[in-house]
Amino acid sequence: FLQSSGFRFTAFLSDAFGASGRNIIRHLMEYGNISREALDRCLKTQTRKRIDEILIALNGSLSEHQRGFLRMIFGHLEALEQHRHTVEDAITKEITKHEEALSLLCSIPGIDVTAAAAIIAEIGTDMSAFPDSQHICSWAGLSPGNNESAGKRKSAHINKGNPYLKSMLCEVGWVISGKRSLYLSGWYWRIKQRKGAKRATIALARKLLA
Repeated sequence: FLQSSGFRFTAFLSDAFGASGRNIIRHLMEYGNISREALDRCLKTQTRKRIDEILIALNGSLSEHQRGFLRMIFGHLEALEQHRHTVEDAITKEITKHEEALSLLCSIPGIDVTAAAAIIAEIGTDMSAFPDSQHICSWAGLSPGNNESAGKRKSAHINKGNPYLKSMLCEVGWVISGKRSLYLSGWYWRIKQRKGAKRATIALARKLLA
């Protein structure tokens, strides 16, 4: 929207919605264009060193109705961010009820608070629903299907399972694979040499869950 109106400040700001970017957008919503003095007030710290380049990139003007659209878009963005904060606060409040499980999960290399919260949200803390590790791995979609014919077991794709839990555990596995000093990382690389990265990641995710 802004680029089509002659504003290309994203070429000079790494985060268009950072402090400087938001200041510029708010100024444009109010006035429709920006002067060097106003830009200097909008920019923060290091970005001021490139003020002349940024000013050239902001050589545009917004009409009243364009400013109205910009206010609507920016207001929608801020509303979404507020909703996100509300959801995050609710998650934080809920996850504190499971501090022991959270602490145990976070003790596993590669699992941070976010990953631990996601795992607890999907599985819960009551494991009585799963008779053994094979059942929970199957439920999560980390167990290969049973493809057997004439007494011979063939390679089979893993089942669908819980996509959210599966993706989180695979992401954790990917993090672990990069920490070469860990036992699980060495285990991953041995599997990868024989079966490839994708299967090794699934295998590591299954090992973490089991």
